[in-house]
Amino acid sequence: MESKAIFPKKLRILNTIWKIKLHKKDNKKLGWTDNTERTINIVLEEKSSIERINETFYHELTHAVLYSFGASENEKHEFVIPLSNAIREVFTQLNKIHSQLDFSGLANQKRKRR
Repeated sequence: MESKAIFPKKLRILNTIWKIKLHKKDNKKLGWTDNTERTINIVLEEKSSIERINETFYHELTHAVLYSFGASENEKHEFVIPLSNAIREVFTQLNKIHSQLDFSGLANQKRKRR
């Protein structure tokens, strides 16, 4: 795979630590969430596009959030796809906004207020 996908090793969702595990190959799945082990599993294959990896990550992240709220494994799976797409869209926009912000003067303002 030419481009690299970078994920944190862990995420905290509602005070529960979820591990993120990357797998090189799985012929059946692009990703899965294990509520018992609290893991988000993403399959990275050579032919995987960054777009597909991101879609899968946010899809599985949405499952983890719903599990954290107490949803059952199969509960409202049709809801996961549009919700994960919306979450991915918001995070993409936030990343663009944050990359353009300049916080360099903020530290100086806090010091002057003291």
